[in-house]
Amino acid sequence: MAIDNLRRAPGRTAATITGMMVAVTMMVTMSGVVGSIMIRTMDILDKMIGWDLLVEANVFGSSGGVPLTENFGKKLAKIDGVDVVTAETFNSIRFNGYNVQLTTLDMSNYFKWSRLDLKEGRQDQVCDDLKKGGSIIVNAEFAKKFGYKKGQKVTLNTPTGKVKLKIAGVFNYLTQEPGGAIFMGRSDYKKCWNDYSVDSFAIVVTKGQKANAVANKIQASFAKNYGVKVREASEFKNSIRALIDKEFSLTDMLIYIAIIVASFGIINSSLITILQRSRELSVVRALGAKRRQIRHIILNESVIMGLIGAAFGSILGISLGKLTVLGDGIILDMSIKYYVPWITILGAFAISLGMTAMGSLIPARAALKREIVEGISYE
Repeated sequence: MAIDNLRRAPGRTAATITGMMVAVTMMVTMSGVVGSIMIRTMDILDKMIGWDLLVEANVFGSSGGVPLTENFGKKLAKIDGVDVVTAETFNSIRFNGYNVQLTTLDMSNYFKWSRLDLKEGRQDQVCDDLKKGGSIIVNAEFAKKFGYKKGQKVTLNTPTGKVKLKIAGVFNYLTQEPGGAIFMGRSDYKKCWNDYSVDSFAIVVTKGQKANAVANKIQASFAKNYGVKVREASEFKNSIRALIDKEFSLTDMLIYIAIIVASFGIINSSLITILQRSRELSVVRALGAKRRQIRHIILNESVIMGLIGAAFGSILGISLGKLTVLGDGIILDMSIKYYVPWITILGAFAISLGMTAMGSLIPARAALKREIVEGISYE
């Protein structure tokens, strides 16, 4: 009977199902895209982040923050439990009208704990070239945007003048800068930029030592006088996840709004249907149908619309998600595997069924309040 009732008003039924379908489509699409990008990003970071602790200058520390120096890195190396210390500096430079992330690392230590997700070049060859100096590595986005390949030279504007550096390799790496990213050795950076400052130190703890125990030793030794903060690798990775989630927070709000609008559409559709079928429902009750049975008829109609909307929305969301991830991969010039967000799809069905069920309660209550005689005489 519920299916027959939906067939009587195909236009209104289609509009209600479409509303829920759009909401579910948005949910599944964005969840699949964000999840796929998140997995790819963390895969790259897992390769690159082989350190256990990150020591950073904390400008909000008790001492107001003391700029870090390479000499401070030597002090860190003397802490019991510290095995490898690598100095890092992060800047943004202009290149052909775009901001480009410039990361400088102590290449003598960097490849002891890090692996690059290389697109062009070999790990050992890249390592040797960067240690010798005069070379850089660029991410795939930079290479594609500016038309560079491995082996070509890039001219950078530096405080000491223009310098040509050879591209030793192209690697997969995501950055917020529109021009991509460049990694270079600290020796080249200090020579070209005349900058000896350090933003952070990546630390690998001695085998058998616990990272949190070594972190406590560093805090106890330097936090008061140097105002540094120490983060473990897991904490740093979680901050990256939070940053990606923040980038898509506005989209999440739009999804919630779409779900609410779709729910009101179901309530409106059910209410109009009941008003139009007031006499029919009253006759059914007069023939012996109980209130519970009438309630189930109305509930079933809404649930059917919710199921259809969720099913079509999930299929469309997966298709759009795959296309979006494919497009992102083309733009970034890197392979990004699409992962079907099964948990989100299950959640979408649960939300869809839940919202449609709740949306039918108001119309059902309105239908059952009316007396049978009043309903039969309703025009």
